[in-house]
Amino acid sequence: MLEGAFEYSNARVWHENTGEASGTRRWIALLQAARKNLKQIKSLTVGQFFRELAKLGGFIGRMSDGEPGWITIWRGWQKLYLIVRGAELADTIR
Repeated sequence: MLEGAFEYSNARVWHENTGEASGTRRWIALLQAARKNLKQIKSLTVGQFFRELAKLGGFIGRMSDGEPGWITIWRGWQKLYLIVRGAELADTIR
């Protein structure tokens, strides 16, 4: 189920934007807007992206916490998806 959601969302980003790179940059930019401490980071690795996504979903990220679970990653994904959809809606209103 989680894989299908990622495939669907990635396909939407690919078809609605001019290309994969611009869609990816938009998602990362919106994640950086949601996570205030990410403003100084220019690009994220895949691991950093999922960790920040999990933090958006409630993962605290202390030294002793270990890696985030799929539920917190899923919650963060849902929040980021709503932010992206809101940004798309705001673009259509302008």
